[in-house]
Amino acid sequence: MPSLVARLLLSMSVILFAAAVYVPIFFFFDQVARLRDAAGLWFTSLITMGVLVAGWLLTWLSLVRWNTMRMGLTIGSVFAAMVPAAFAAAIPMMGRSDEELIPIFGILVWAPVWLGATALIWRETKAERMQRLKHATGKSELPCPECGYNLAGLREAKCPECGCTFTLDQLVASLNKSGELTQG
Repeated sequence: MPSLVARLLLSMSVILFAAAVYVPIFFFFDQVARLRDAAGLWFTSLITMGVLVAGWLLTWLSLVRWNTMRMGLTIGSVFAAMVPAAFAAAIPMMGRSDEELIPIFGILVWAPVWLGATALIWRETKAERMQRLKHATGKSELPCPECGYNLAGLREAKCPECGCTFTLDQLVASLNKSGELTQG
């Protein structure tokens, strides 16, 4: 099984594990700690969020090209995802007396928002992809100006990945912009 497929399956398992952890933590706060109000649900939700964040980071840690900006955006996204979660949780509860449901609605919105944000923040840029391909093959790549697909060895000026057609001038211009081609 390819490692990316295994990692995707592990990611799904992390999400299911975080959801499964919610029940025993809730039971602990409700039955053992006797926190039967919203405080117990808030603690349960925060711990579950921590489990999800830790599992997700550990699953994808080695594949993400970490830099200062990605680290900052990842940390910020944990808190930024709380904004739509707060709105989505509070709106149905307005004027109702069962405020203890807010943490439950909150985590149900927070989790997919945060996971989606990490997918956007951690995605590989064209420059990173070119660098990775160059490192893997040990030779210069000829990237598609549109999607970055390696065009080396093709016999026509059409990318098989995205369907983009181009001229040799356009290809050279895109290489000059990315800094891959230097004039000598």
